[in-house]
Amino acid sequence: MSLRKKWLRDKLVKERSVRKFDSPIQEMKPIFVSDHLSSKNICFFETACTQEFVLNELVSMLSFDDPVSISNAIREREESGSTVVTSGIAFPHARISGLGEIRAALGICSTGIQTNSEEDPIRLFFLFVSPAEDTRNHLRFLTSASSLFLKENFLHDLMELKTHEAVWLKILESEVKNKKVKVEMALSNA
Repeated sequence: MSLRKKWLRDKLVKERSVRKFDSPIQEMKPIFVSDHLSSKNICFFETACTQEFVLNELVSMLSFDDPVSISNAIREREESGSTVVTSGIAFPHARISGLGEIRAALGICSTGIQTNSEEDPIRLFFLFVSPAEDTRNHLRFLTSASSLFLKENFLHDLMELKTHEAVWLKILESEVKNKKVKVEMALSNA
């Protein structure tokens, strides 16, 4: 590795580091959707159904001991403000005390679900729960999910896929490509 590339890599690591009051500098690793979502947590809803049904199905895919309390937390979060972020996409989520890690499930509704007469039907539900004690990673994960699913034509691309594995691979491929582009841009700007 050339000295310039090593210097650039070290500079990128330092820029992404976080310094807490009495702790050494720690590298902030990116949070990827594909690290918290698997093909077994992707569901297709082919027939018309309700938002409540979709959310309950997605929570059940996450294998919690008490899925009712998780569904209630998601519902409470929805009542405090809609998680529909753009036409056709919603990010229902909640922070759960004592949870060890972020868990996610994805629901794709070919017919869409009308939640409000003024909005387009929701075709993609990306549900996730995260530890209540870790607000920073909750927000970082929400940011990662938003930047992934809000890419131009990404929803359309996902709607064309027919298997859980194909959807998961498309997500992984997009995240890898996005990471590669960011690194290349950083190297070219130096």
